[in-house]
Amino acid sequence: MLDRAISLIRHQRTKAFLWAGVCALAPFPSLAGDPVLSDNLEVVYQLSLPPSAIACAPDGSWVMGVNPSEKPRNRAVKVTRSGTVIPFPTPSMSEAMPGESLPLDSISGLQSDAEGVVWMVDNGRRTETSPKIIAWNEDKQRLHSVFNLAPPAVSPTSFVSDIAVDPNSPLAFLADPASGTDAAIIVLDRATGLARRLLQGEASVQPDTTIPIPSGSGTSETRRLDGQTVMPQCGINALCLDKKSEWLYFCARQANHIYRIRTSVLGDLKASAADVAKAVETWASKPFSSSMAIDTKGNLFLTDIANRAIVVVEPARRNFVPLLSDPRLLNPDGLSFGKDGKLYFFSPTQSRSLPQPMPDAFCLFRVPDLTIHRSGE
Repeated sequence: MLDRAISLIRHQRTKAFLWAGVCALAPFPSLAGDPVLSDNLEVVYQLSLPPSAIACAPDGSWVMGVNPSEKPRNRAVKVTRSGTVIPFPTPSMSEAMPGESLPLDSISGLQSDAEGVVWMVDNGRRTETSPKIIAWNEDKQRLHSVFNLAPPAVSPTSFVSDIAVDPNSPLAFLADPASGTDAAIIVLDRATGLARRLLQGEASVQPDTTIPIPSGSGTSETRRLDGQTVMPQCGINALCLDKKSEWLYFCARQANHIYRIRTSVLGDLKASAADVAKAVETWASKPFSSSMAIDTKGNLFLTDIANRAIVVVEPARRNFVPLLSDPRLLNPDGLSFGKDGKLYFFSPTQSRSLPQPMPDAFCLFRVPDLTIHRSGE
């Protein structure tokens, strides 16, 4: 099935860039609300299978996890700058071939660092295997490291998703929305392999069930192989580090606030659970969102699923304001900065529920202008 997606990407790459020039996706069916397409949004690639995560590789290409919902042949792929799509990191790992010592299962988070290493969060939920973190040195084309996550760092309901790797320390931080009430942050010490589960039971990582879930948000109950039904995406789902790695910003999808905590507290083995909870600060307001990214100035960018938009929180204001909105963005996700400094994300762009049913499509978008324009200023 992914072979079909790969051929479509290759075939449509030129068309995608032509679309980017006019900021349109061919004939688009009418949508409720404002039908005007944003002039601050470009289509980079069109995909026929949904991504689960993206990260810009050291050479400027894109690594994409493939959503396991359709049981794709490849768990992750790399889209080169020329538009060629190849299994990532190797065909054997990506396809989980028999005999492969390190098969991928379900990639839910990606990050690329300055050392040429791509960090992959494999939550194991496709075949109910143990979650792990795989670091692949893309520059040297070899395995860098692997960390298997085990109890008590993970729980039976864990759905490990986003990752933030600290370039200034051995620490990496993971978001685990789990089943909601047992959501937590996992702190991994890459030097020792020790992983700790923090903030479980705290409101800052749990969903606020009084907030309605937008229709079409992709947030729904998931039935696991053991028969249990969970809603894994409503607790803490996004996190990121500031430029100096002093603060970890995080938020639950179904919540109205962004929180932050000093990384020094998260890395302090002597800090009690009460100490860690007390160190959490309420930082800013936010919409129902699935992803977050931060620039070098401390501006936080978030998806706004209900309004088909991208919003931004400036550090001096601490409230979110619109950056852009577009009727194509049915469920924007995967915010990430590229090598060019532009903001990228993916989203499904068509729906079978529209008046003129069309096959679902997924696009990688680019935001060329991150300037905030306020009326009256």
